[in-house]
Amino acid sequence: MAPDSPDNLATNNLATASPTTDSSSAGAVVWARLRDVPDLEEYLDADPERFTEEVQRAFEQWRTLPADQLEAVALLRALEVTNGCVQWAFRRKLDGHLGVERTRACMKTVMGFMVSKQIRWPDGAVVDFDPSVVPWLDAVRGLYIAAFKNGDAAAARSFYAQSAGQFLALGRERMRRAFGGVEDQFGELFGEDFLERGRRYAARFLAPSPEAMEAPEATRGTPSRQPS
Repeated sequence: MAPDSPDNLATNNLATASPTTDSSSAGAVVWARLRDVPDLEEYLDADPERFTEEVQRAFEQWRTLPADQLEAVALLRALEVTNGCVQWAFRRKLDGHLGVERTRACMKTVMGFMVSKQIRWPDGAVVDFDPSVVPWLDAVRGLYIAAFKNGDAAAARSFYAQSAGQFLALGRERMRRAFGGVEDQFGELFGEDFLERGRRYAARFLAPSPEAMEAPEATRGTPSRQPS
């Protein structure tokens, strides 16, 4: 199933919607939990109707992808978030950061996947994105760059709506599998601590409790903002 135009990557009402019962996508989602996500609080307070419409639009769009592409997007999100935690810790020189070379290796690995739209596992397996999904991925990346590299506040709101809607469409179980795959294939690169930080970030959107994403006790230094 081909995606809609990237122009539709923004704005139906999340506040009145019911979570889907499809366990493969968002069956475990608690909609009200979004208000507890620090990244989203600003937008829900400023203009809740507009922001929830954007999240709902993104959720409805991403969930139309076929199962294999949802799995691929989940893998990319797990990689992105874990790498973001690595970069965030290094920039702030937090205890336990991975150092210059390893941090650079994490960035190079994940950015390579984002640019090529292909995930190559160390064991030789390859995960491909359908060409119809590529414009969606590029559009979200464009929002990120506009928001956090160029300081565009409207793009930041749309990026966080996309991030939330995408997580909801992917669902807890799919993200659990994705983080498991990243741990199996790239555990040595990222390290256990940063994999858990990535899990905890995703759990904010998806799980009734962080433990439902197999996360440990709160990890010091987990970023409250979307890692980059």
